[in-house]
Amino acid sequence: MAMMNSSSLFMLGKVVKAHGTKGGFLLDIGSFLKESMPKDKLFLRYPGHQWVPYRIDDIRPVLDKSRTLFFVRLEEIHTRTIAESLRNHEVMTDQKPEALEEEPSTAGYEVVRPDKTVLGEVVDIIETPAYEVFVVVADKGRVLIPDVPEYVTNICHDTRVLMVQNTDNLESLADSPD
Repeated sequence: MAMMNSSSLFMLGKVVKAHGTKGGFLLDIGSFLKESMPKDKLFLRYPGHQWVPYRIDDIRPVLDKSRTLFFVRLEEIHTRTIAESLRNHEVMTDQKPEALEEEPSTAGYEVVRPDKTVLGEVVDIIETPAYEVFVVVADKGRVLIPDVPEYVTNICHDTRVLMVQNTDNLESLADSPD
């Protein structure tokens, strides 16, 4: 098998565990775009930092709530024992992933209530596993507003405005102004 160095490869993910009896395994692709998944070959890392190409026999998404997983079976791997030996191995691809188009940050956006009065300005964003929380500096202090439909009705990147509703209780919890 031909071996390659990693300079022409892109990180795809890690082998989670063997799956099935015919050499299949689950691959956690993390933030790699599902639409960019390779269809023909993958590269596995072996001792000595060598990357070995393998032809893909089968690849398909697996439903998982917490991770982006794919079932993968490679032509040269036919047993569960071999697939189990790949646990935690890094997997690469020679296909450059499509660029992720990130939404602009909402820091600095004006926060406006339904009656068109200004609540304050977004100064920070807290990432949580479920949703983002906007930290808004208001007259009453810092207000934490979860990015959920109950509170955030619209985010307009053109006008840099965050429209909110039902924030009275959140505002009553505001800490003192800085």
